[in-house]
Amino acid sequence: MSRIAFLVDGFNLYHALDHSTSTPNPKRYNKYKWLNLSKLAKAYITAHDTIAGVYYFTTLATWDQAKVARHKLFIRANEAEGVQVVYGEFKRKQKRCNLCHKVFWR
Repeated sequence: MSRIAFLVDGFNLYHALDHSTSTPNPKRYNKYKWLNLSKLAKAYITAHDTIAGVYYFTTLATWDQAKVARHKLFIRANEAEGVQVVYGEFKRKQKRCNLCHKVFWR
């Protein structure tokens, strides 16, 4: 019997489904953006295995409140199924404006 933990990189999952432009119909994977991550994990184990945990790693895109609201809804739905959410944060980068040469954080 094996204990298996599932680690999901939320942004890579979302963008892989959102930007599947190599297919004839780039929006055909949009329906999978609302995956039940717990059920997905269960599809990959056998009767002899147990799930040690399903972990969803993400952060919120705070600059777009509509996206934040949808993302929080997705998170709550998966938390209700036992998925553990691990929040991170975006890496801040220092940028220089090509026009005025001021430095700012992004």
